[in-house]
Amino acid sequence: MATGDYIDLPTLKSYLGITQPTWDTLLATAITSASRAVDRYCQRRFWLDSVPVARTFIPDTLLDLNLGPGNDIGSTTSFAVATDPEGDGTFQISWNYPADIQLLPSNAPTAVPEAKPWTALRAVGTKTFPWLINTWLTHLDRIQVTALWGWPEVPSDVISATLIKAARLYMRKDAVNGIAGYGDFGPVRLSKGEDSDVISLLFGYQYSPILVG
Repeated sequence: MATGDYIDLPTLKSYLGITQPTWDTLLATAITSASRAVDRYCQRRFWLDSVPVARTFIPDTLLDLNLGPGNDIGSTTSFAVATDPEGDGTFQISWNYPADIQLLPSNAPTAVPEAKPWTALRAVGTKTFPWLINTWLTHLDRIQVTALWGWPEVPSDVISATLIKAARLYMRKDAVNGIAGYGDFGPVRLSKGEDSDVISLLFGYQYSPILVG
């Protein structure tokens, strides 16, 4: 299974009742396209990085940072924060977790029905974020966050939504110009818009910022 795909080829083939390898390439493409469509709809991705990645951010206030769409933190393994007070692109001030940083929402690991990621940071203790300080001709992204980005695990509803979407994309090969066939009353067209089951399954997984400040 390719990195970032939410279902594998055998799962989609079983769902569609396909046993031969004839359409494997097209099916694999449909899986990846469906996975990315889910990401775009939700404004986030659900697979977790295998190695930590550093990203930089502009603080919202002296105490708060909303990480924004696509910047979910799925694990505290290798989690690190550093700041650049001078705005010269060098993040020389290291912060200690959890003494200096609180990850929000605080109950993300125990959320129901499954663990969720952290989507915001709050400065605690004695440190504050370098916000609106010496901004003239300096870097505005004063916070560097190193983390495993994504979700702790891919939610089962995301897997189901991807399966339905991938099957629909695959079947488009038999629906030229959106026509799936012909019945007693003329052409049978595929419905326009997103599948209602896909929307229902992804309800609650779209990115929503935490109100900070």
